[in-house]
Amino acid sequence: MKHFDGFFCKTTGVRSDFLIERSWRKRLCAIGKFLAFVAFFFVLLMLFGWLAARLIPPLHGLVWQALAGNLQVLLATILVTFVLARLDGYSLWRFGLGGNRRWPHFLLGAGCGFVLLFAVLWMFKLSGGFSFGSCTTTGWSALTYALAYGALFLTVALSEEILWRGYALVNLSKAVSFWPALILISTLFGLRHLHHGQENILGILSVGIYSLVLGYSFLRFGSLWFAIGLHAAWDYAQSFIFGVPDSGVIVPGSIMIPVFSGRPWLTGGSAGPEGSPLMIIIFALLVLVIRKASPAPASMTSP
Repeated sequence: MKHFDGFFCKTTGVRSDFLIERSWRKRLCAIGKFLAFVAFFFVLLMLFGWLAARLIPPLHGLVWQALAGNLQVLLATILVTFVLARLDGYSLWRFGLGGNRRWPHFLLGAGCGFVLLFAVLWMFKLSGGFSFGSCTTTGWSALTYALAYGALFLTVALSEEILWRGYALVNLSKAVSFWPALILISTLFGLRHLHHGQENILGILSVGIYSLVLGYSFLRFGSLWFAIGLHAAWDYAQSFIFGVPDSGVIVPGSIMIPVFSGRPWLTGGSAGPEGSPLMIIIFALLVLVIRKASPAPASMTSP
């Protein structure tokens, strides 16, 4: 199998786990593993939902309901990944959670999430269609929401990255090669956001491209930690710090209450910043950061 050369794919140690299998038998086996992952995940998720409904008292408030739901997704994802990885003779860490630079990659991703979101909001402001507004949540209430949303969005980032771009992406890549696998998964990831209700077509497209960039970071860094940090910080900054819609969802308790007064097509409308055409600039900057920050060979195999 040829190496992926050129702008997007630089030779790294992670490459071998994303290469398409040589024989059709092994490719079919990889598809089977992918389908087994999907099936077992949904079975476990339904089981955890059934148990939670009977063992946990009803939760009140959007934050706690969302946290409980995403914890179930995270637990199901980790358990399925662990079991299937062990059956293959691998550890859980191989599928995106390993690497020797977890904290540096996580912090770099988190920093990119905060800085690039502020950048796109500042572009909205320069266009005359956005104001950061005033600070409305302070004191003990702000601290409580800060911790709650921190836990929520870290859980969301962990669950979604491991679910969509971990074991499933690795095995689908072995069946059809990396980029077709990532495009398929990213398409499904974008369509999944339709249930939010306030998304628009550009917002769905943006989410799909966002998934491509996050998957690309896995290829380059050899782990999901950059993607996890970026995902968590982007959602946290949108929802809690700046109070803008996150894929069409506005949460209570944000520090700021912004004002959108410009053209909705530019500022994203009901979808929020992710529905803005200016996101293409953000994605281009992210690709450049990922390339510049991952010059050395990476490995998925070290815990």
